[in-house]
Amino acid sequence: MVVGAQAQTTPITDTVAYLKSIEARKAEFIGKPFSVLLNELKLPILCFGPVGSIPYDRSKETSTIIDFFTDNHEEVEDETMLIIYWQTPLDQFRSSKIADKTTPRGKWTDEAKDNYKNAIIDDIFFL
Repeated sequence: MVVGAQAQTTPITDTVAYLKSIEARKAEFIGKPFSVLLNELKLPILCFGPVGSIPYDRSKETSTIIDFFTDNHEEVEDETMLIIYWQTPLDQFRSSKIADKTTPRGKWTDEAKDNYKNAIIDDIFFL
């Protein structure tokens, strides 16, 4: 089952502007569990991608790329992503196993949501 965002009252017509507004409001989310951001999202998450950047320990997921679904066909996929950095690195092997279970790889599911919901956000950037 794919987990979407909460019901929204007005459709998001400019995904880029919306995601940049999340980045601009990142102070509201830093230091809090990812579930706080999830509850605020007005766009469904399409896919996720675990990222490790500690060369000497590939088991650590220091950040995750989140790709959002958009109905606006003028926006390209590369314009619909946020990168979330974690205060404490996550288990990259666990996240990768969850990502590998779906087609396309990394499709957002209940299992992915459970894996990330308690992770504490360190920073958020629009890609």
